[in-house]
Amino acid sequence: MGEHAPPRSGPSRPSSSCHPLHTAHVTTTARSKPGPPPAPDGPSDRVTAALATRLSHPLLTSATAASSGLLLALAYPPFEFTGLVWVALWPLLAALWLTPVRNRRNGRPASPAWRGFRLGWIAGAVFFAINLNWIQHVHPVGVPFLAAYLGLYFAIWGAFAGSILRLPRLARDLAPRWWQPSLLSLRTALVLAGLWAGLEWLRGLVMTGFGWNGLAVALHEQLPMLQIAEFVGVGGVSALVLFCSLIAFTVSCRLLAELGRRRVQPHIDFGLTIMLVLAVFFFGLGRMRDHAAPRDDGVDLRLLLVQPNIHQDLKWEAEYAPEIYFTLEQLTAAYLETFPFDLVLWPESAVPYEFHTPGHRDFFNDLLAPQPVGLLLGANYADPQLEAFFNSVILMEGEFEQHQVYRKIHLVPFGEFLPLRHVLPWPKVLSEQLLRYDFDRGTSTEPLRLASPDIDLLPLVCFEDTVGRLVRRFVGQGRPQLLVNVTNDGWFYESSAARQHFANARFRCIELRRPMARSANTGVSAVIDEVGGLHPADQRGAPARVVKDPDTGSTFITGALPVDLRLDPNPPLTLYARHGDWFSVLMMAPALLWAAAAGWRSRRARRQATDATAAP
Repeated sequence: MGEHAPPRSGPSRPSSSCHPLHTAHVTTTARSKPGPPPAPDGPSDRVTAALATRLSHPLLTSATAASSGLLLALAYPPFEFTGLVWVALWPLLAALWLTPVRNRRNGRPASPAWRGFRLGWIAGAVFFAINLNWIQHVHPVGVPFLAAYLGLYFAIWGAFAGSILRLPRLARDLAPRWWQPSLLSLRTALVLAGLWAGLEWLRGLVMTGFGWNGLAVALHEQLPMLQIAEFVGVGGVSALVLFCSLIAFTVSCRLLAELGRRRVQPHIDFGLTIMLVLAVFFFGLGRMRDHAAPRDDGVDLRLLLVQPNIHQDLKWEAEYAPEIYFTLEQLTAAYLETFPFDLVLWPESAVPYEFHTPGHRDFFNDLLAPQPVGLLLGANYADPQLEAFFNSVILMEGEFEQHQVYRKIHLVPFGEFLPLRHVLPWPKVLSEQLLRYDFDRGTSTEPLRLASPDIDLLPLVCFEDTVGRLVRRFVGQGRPQLLVNVTNDGWFYESSAARQHFANARFRCIELRRPMARSANTGVSAVIDEVGGLHPADQRGAPARVVKDPDTGSTFITGALPVDLRLDPNPPLTLYARHGDWFSVLMMAPALLWAAAAGWRSRRARRQATDATAAP
C-alpha cells in the first residue's frame, strides 16, 4: 500500500515510494517474507506516493530538515515557545521516513545513512546557529564553527534514524496482528530516544564538553516534568521528550493511513506514552508538594546577592576601576549597615585586579568591619607556591587574611585557555589576539566551609553550573549544602545567553536536590530551590527571588537582593549524585547493538551476493 508495484518482468528497482505508513529502505520484523512491495490500494495512494517522490528532492528535504532546526530554536530563550520542543523534529522525521531515498545520478542506489547524516546535520547546524548566536559578541566567527561542530551530533542521530532504524512498515500484510504496529513503534522510539540521550552526554564530554541546551532545557519552566532528573539527569528528561515526540509522530502517520482505509486500530503505544507522561507529571507534583511542606529542623541562612551590572567594555579599563569598587561597596554596605547577614555573594571576576593586589586588604577589611559576615566573590588568583594563575572563588569571613579558595576546574576553550597552545604552531599574533595567556586548571572539589552558620558552599564559576558530571562531585552527606554560582554573562551583553545559562543551571538543583544561589555581573542573579523553583515554597504569592526591575521585569540591572533560606541539615544523596549520567550511557547500548547487528547483516549479505555471483 502506498508504493508502486515493480514490473512483473526484469529486475525490480529500489523502493522509491512513500505513504505515511510505508517508507523506502525500512526495517521490518525478522519474520517478514521477502517479496515485492504491496501495490497501491487506490488513486489516493498513488497520488501520495507520487507526491512523496516529488518531495524527496534534495533541496526540499534539506529545507524540511532546516525547518526542524528553526522550530527547535524557537522553543528556547529568547523565544520560549516551549510546546514546540514536542514536535520540532517532526519535519526532520518526515524527510527521513516519509520520502524515498533517490538514486544517484549514475543510477546506483543512494546511501540512506549518508542522507540521514546530511539532513540531521542541517537541522542541528540551523538550531545551534540560531540558539547560540550570542557567541558573536565574543568571537564573530565562533557561531558558524560551533554550529557546524555541534550539528554533527544531530547528524549521527539522523544517520541512524535514516538507515538502521527507519520507521517500520506497518501495512496490513506486514502487521497481521493489531498490536504489532504499536510494538514496532515503541521499539523504534525507545532506541532512538536512548541514542539521543547518549549523544547529548557525549556532547557534554568531548573536547571538555558543551552540553548546553539539551532537549529537556526547553522545559525549564515546566517543573513537574523535570523532577525525574534526580534519577536520570537532564539527558533522561531529553529522552522522555524525544520518546513522546516519536510516538506521537508514528501514531499520527498510522492514524492517517487507517482513516484512509476506514479501519482504525487500537494504538497501545500512544496509550502507554500518555500513561508515562502522566506518571512523570504526578510524580513531579508530589515532589514539589513535599518540598513545600514546612520544615522545622532547617539551618537558617541570610544572604545578599549583589549584581553590579558593570558593562563589559568598561570592566577591564583601568580608569573605570574606582567606579567598580565604589558600586560593589555601595550595594553591599547599604544592607550590611542595616540588617545582619551571614553571607554576601559577588559575581565572577568581581574586582578588576588580582586578589593579592595592594589595597585589597584595606578595602575588604573596611567593608567587612561592621559585622562578621562571609563574603564570597570571584577573582583572579595568583598562587606563588604553584606558580599558577586561576579563575577562582574566594570566601572571606570577617577579614582579608581569613580566606578559602576554590580554583576553577572546567575551563572554557578560547575563553580561558587556548587549546593545544604548546602543540599547534599558533602564530604569535593570532594567539595573542585570541587569548594572551591561559588560566591554570584547578583540581579540588572540596566545598568551602562557612563558619556561621556551619554549612558547605559548593562553588561553581561561570558555566560550571551547566556541567552536571562536575557539580555532583562536590556533593556530600550529613551537612547542609548550598550550590553557589558566580558568573559574568556580561561578555554577551543583553542577549539570550544569560537566560539560557540560567535555564541550564536549574537542572543541577533538581538532579542533586540542593538549592543554588547565583550572583551574576549582569544577567540573572537569583536563588533556585531544590525543585528548580524561584518562589519561596512556603509563601504563596511571594515574588520570585530574582534581581530584576519591578516595572519592566528586566534582569539586566544594577541591584541587590536579600534572601532568607532554610537549608536541609541532612540533604539526600540522589541517584544522579551517586552515579551521574548512568541512564544516558546505558541507553546508548541498544542503539550500538542495533548498529553492530546491522553491520553484521550487511556484511553477510554482501558476502552471499559475492558467492552467488562467483558460482557457475
